[in-house]
Amino acid sequence: MRMTRTEFDTRLAEGKLALTFVGMSGIGKTYHSKQLPKLGFKYLSCDDLIAARLKSPARLETVADVGRWMGQPYSEGYRDREKAYLDMEEEVTRESIEDLDQNTVVDTTGSIVYLSESLCANVKQKLLVVYFNATSDVYERMLSLYHADPKPVVWGAAFKMEKGEDALSALRRSFPILLDYRAKKYSEMADVVLPASRAWDIEDGQHLLQLIRGQL
Repeated sequence: MRMTRTEFDTRLAEGKLALTFVGMSGIGKTYHSKQLPKLGFKYLSCDDLIAARLKSPARLETVADVGRWMGQPYSEGYRDREKAYLDMEEEVTRESIEDLDQNTVVDTTGSIVYLSESLCANVKQKLLVVYFNATSDVYERMLSLYHADPKPVVWGAAFKMEKGEDALSALRRSFPILLDYRAKKYSEMADVVLPASRAWDIEDGQHLLQLIRGQL
């Protein structure tokens, strides 16, 4: 949702500001989303809603559990679990943006760009989309975070193992391809772009809102 600074101020004051952060897993979307409830924002986590739907059949409690359930793109059955995850993500994202009756932050997942075009368009229509842009110098840091704290990652067509290549080498080679593809998609969705390096220095929710406002 494109808006001016005046519109931003008015929506915030009237309790009608809805926003979301997009970017790769590990970039800080959830961390910064959780700064805003201290300012009266309603917080909706798509990851938590997906985990709740998987809890009964798969006994999954957390986002990390979902990541382990989905597995790596080279693991058996990954593509089926990837599709099941995206189907659930489509449902919870659509539900999260239906009733925006107060200042709200919707904590979407890094794979939002793989959802239907109609839903992505609806997200752009209803939410101010802030993109935390990861430049190439932080790719290795993000890959290390992914290995240390596995989260559900949709790889799409970005992962392919070449002849004679082991799984870890393929993962390291494919990760920048994944980020490059997503960067293009995130940019297309974004109303505001904040460099990830700058976002990591954000002190609190008020500082975050000031930075976003400054980019309008």
